[in-house]
Amino acid sequence: MSRKPTLKPCTATIQLLSVPGRIEVTDATLSTVVAAGTLEGGAKGVRFDLRELRNAIDIATARLYPDASKAAPCMADIQIVAQPGVCAPMLVISDDRDNQRPCAVVAGAIPEDDPRTPIDAIEARRDAE
Repeated sequence: MSRKPTLKPCTATIQLLSVPGRIEVTDATLSTVVAAGTLEGGAKGVRFDLRELRNAIDIATARLYPDASKAAPCMADIQIVAQPGVCAPMLVISDDRDNQRPCAVVAGAIPEDDPRTPIDAIEARRDAE
């Protein structure tokens, strides 16, 4: 069971640069590193099951930082990748360690109401720019 983060009310607007849109922030964690609000505009994204994403984060944390205390920061690289010829994208959480890149991977899905490959999404974003 995961703990719920403590949120405090705040007001901010985050303008998006990669796609037209903005995020209206209504709450943030005490560290202000994580926020909640509403997204206006933006683009359709790759879909991930949040519970599976939490599992991938837990696995990555355990593999990348096995001796870290609960309060220690655990930085990692996040990429969305796809195999050649396969539509299902994957989110990869990794870090460089001793010339190796330990990682955790979670499979995503392209929305069925707008099927496309990750390359299609990248090209659509380029066309919008």
